[in-house]
Amino acid sequence: MHRVLSKDKALHLLKTAHYADLAKDAHALRNELHNPKEVSYTVFQIINYTNICEIGCSFCSFKNGKPYTLELEEIEEQARQAKARGAVGIFLQGGVNSEILLGYYFQVLEFLAKKLKMPVRGFSPVELFHLAKAKDISLNALLKELKFMGLSSVPGAGAEIMTPRMRKI
Repeated sequence: MHRVLSKDKALHLLKTAHYADLAKDAHALRNELHNPKEVSYTVFQIINYTNICEIGCSFCSFKNGKPYTLELEEIEEQARQAKARGAVGIFLQGGVNSEILLGYYFQVLEFLAKKLKMPVRGFSPVELFHLAKAKDISLNALLKELKFMGLSSVPGAGAEIMTPRMRKI
């Protein structure tokens, strides 16, 4: 019989357990549910659609190099090549670039999700926050629109810069 956590128990563990203990327990549960000798991978292609960023984080790799924003055709070509190599999804990542029109994001998502039929994970929380602010719409409304156009999930990376403490650092 497999162990199942209730929502309350999972929340309790999340709030109180040490990360290493959680990882150890999660690994043990995975081994109960699946053959521990078998490992699978999901192949996503990262497409950095722009390296222009108005935030200026000291740790960001977008600080270096010639500024660019990919044309839609360049994104389409990268995605087609990735799919031909076996990628099953696209990870869109870029900087906070207020010059990019909302329609650009919609066109990219429509092509990737609807025409290529590839799930799209994209836009860090800080990108979304600033995009909603720049376009003067609520974050909720923006996410609904992006989801409608084909966004399947959002990564957690970059959310730390939204906290005042981290912004000061």
